[in-house]
Amino acid sequence: MKKIVLLLLSVLLTACTPSSTTNKNFINIKGTTLETRVPTPKGYIREQSDFAHFLQTYPLKENGSPILLYNGKKK
Repeated sequence: MKKIVLLLLSVLLTACTPSSTTNKNFINIKGTTLETRVPTPKGYIREQSDFAHFLQTYPLKENGSPILLYNGKKK
C-alpha cells in the first residue's frame, strides 16, 4: 500500500511541475487598453459590438499599478 501511495505521489509531483517550453508571455505590458494589452490568439477575432468596443478601448492603468480596495487602501 505504501508503494502505491509513493508511486502516485511521485507521479503527481512530477506531472505538476512547470515546463520551461510552455513559458509564454500572454500580456503586452506596454498596452494601454485591453485590446492592446491582451492580444488575441492566432486564428481568433474580437467581438464587434458597442459594449465590446467600449470594454476593449477602455484605458487601463500602467502595468504594475497598485490594486486598491473599495475604501482606497492598497490590497
